[in-house]
Amino acid sequence: YLAKGNYNVLRLAYLQRLFPDLRIIIPFRDPLDHIASLAKQHRFFLDAHRQDERVGRHLSLSGHFEFGPHRKAVHFGDDAAWRAIDQAWANGQEVEGWARYWAGTYRYLLSQARSNTGLGQACRFVSYERLCDESGPVIDSLLAHCNLDPRPFEGTRDHYLRHLSRPAYYQHTFSDAEQERIQAICLPVLTELNTLDASS
Repeated sequence: YLAKGNYNVLRLAYLQRLFPDLRIIIPFRDPLDHIASLAKQHRFFLDAHRQDERVGRHLSLSGHFEFGPHRKAVHFGDDAAWRAIDQAWANGQEVEGWARYWAGTYRYLLSQARSNTGLGQACRFVSYERLCDESGPVIDSLLAHCNLDPRPFEGTRDHYLRHLSRPAYYQHTFSDAEQERIQAICLPVLTELNTLDASS
């Protein structure tokens, strides 16, 4: 059974209690590219809502507040960090808010993996860029982490070796100051994630 859910970041320990043998793959991207993608998606849903207000209503009714007119940051237990994200967005500081949200999300995931040995062993942090650049070894390590026999996946593995690449359909347009701010907020967390990924 394979499940993907953004809000599962808050439920990892609970899910492990339900499924003691679960394996968790936690991908991460360079924050410049990830934040550009998140901001783009948010603008997409805002534009869609302006054209049809049912879009925002549907997102809310289905419990999705990641993007759109009713966007809310997940609260990871740190009131000050949550307020800083909310305040940045309220003040129109989109990049600041997204950078703080990116760092807060992965900081929380790292703390969960560190504080719970069993959960830490179940989690595998994987760099999206490394998956694209070194597809074979990374795919092999993911299969091994999930205790999967690689033989049935040989065709799928070969397919992705031919097709996995970094996206080229958009580039971020952050100013120098915005890039520096993203780096200042996110770099300590990114460094820890890359260290974990390289050691896996």
